[in-house]
Amino acid sequence: MEYLIDDKHVEKETILSCEPFIANLSGAKNYMVGVTLKDDPKTYYYYKNNARKVILESYTENGAEQVVHE
Repeated sequence: MEYLIDDKHVEKETILSCEPFIANLSGAKNYMVGVTLKDDPKTYYYYKNNARKVILESYTENGAEQVVHE
């Protein structure tokens, strides 16, 4: 949430959920966070890379996944 609020300037009130989960992917992508925002149909999936930078890995919209970063 800190990344969204401080770096991306998302209003805290618009963040509906920010849920961590184990993704069963390799490396840093194994630990991800799913984010949903008010008035946004997408669910965004973030992880921290080995340099501790937050990366948008993918998002889903209408049940279809769009990979942003590989």
